[in-house]
Amino acid sequence: VSHHPPVSALHATDEGRGIELIWCHTPVPRFT
Repeated sequence: VSHHPPVSALHATDEGRGIELIWCHTPVPRFT
């Protein structure tokens, strides 16, 4: 087991949590 799994795996595992972090780091002027 690698200590640094691919981002895809992380997203697949923590899709709900990952999307939230991504949204936080990615300013999308779509909500406002």
